[in-house]
Amino acid sequence: MRIHAVACGYVLFFAAKMGLPREELAAVFLAIGAVTAAEAMNTAVEKLCDFVQDKRDPKIAAIKDMAAGAVVLSAVFAALAGGAVFLRPELGQLLGEIMRTPWKLVAFLASAAAGALLVFVVPRQSQE
Repeated sequence: MRIHAVACGYVLFFAAKMGLPREELAAVFLAIGAVTAAEAMNTAVEKLCDFVQDKRDPKIAAIKDMAAGAVVLSAVFAALAGGAVFLRPELGQLLGEIMRTPWKLVAFLASAAAGALLVFVVPRQSQE
């Protein structure tokens, strides 16, 4: 979920900066909602499976794999929808502007570092 949250932040940033029309913004929100809903359902299925069977069981593992597969499937189609919406010259111009403006580049790289910390470091600390 943390990976999707970070990606969502960047998607919404670029959507705002590119001034997407309402129809395309609606498609972006639907894609974000579908992935978030799939993640929530996956978490619910995993918690239910852990409650029902606390020992390792191949049937439970298969159920958890199917739920995780639904998340991957929704993320793939959300990425395809995002590609259809965002892959246009305006995105290249916006990225070029970020790269050419030192403070914007530093801010973008700092946000990328913060996102990486959220995705890779925070989970390990919370599990200890």
